Amino acid sequence: LLVEFSSTVRATRIDAHHDKSYNYFVDMLYDLIEAGGREAFLLNRHIGDHALFVSGIFPDFVYHHERYRPPAPGFKYYEQMGSDGYQRASRHSLAEQYQLAGVFELLAQQFRDIRLALNFMTDEYLHLDRNSMSLDRVQRRLEHFAESRRNA
Repeated sequence: LLVEFSSTVRATRIDAHHDKSYNYFVDMLYDLIEAGGREAFLLNRHIGDHALFVSGIFPDFVYHHERYRPPAPGFKYYEQMGSDGYQRASRHSLAEQYQLAGVFELLAQQFRDIRLALNFMTDEYLHLDRNSMSLDRVQRRLEHFAESRRNA
């Protein structure tokens, strides 16, 4: 995911050979209505990948937009979109053919935990934000901690 999405061109396309670029889930979902076969599989996988990349690697972006630019989607939206995309991809015949059904099923079931692991990696090792101790980052981490304690 990190290698594939490090290219801006690849991050917006369902595969390297696809001509159409996608910046929004709504555009992917719209095309999914008419898609079949390989394209449907690739769109569902890309929905999952896109949700995981944005919410996992850029959590401060998601948090800031949800908090200060409503009605921007928050983490729950990304988690639902990503989990659903991976779930649909896991049920596709190509997932079985490529022996990826189990991987996509795991990504669907554990999406939130995987996102949080990517958040930790980003916060601790990637340092993508100029202000590593911004109030938004501290607040985001406190909210996630409090939520995990409530759910424990």
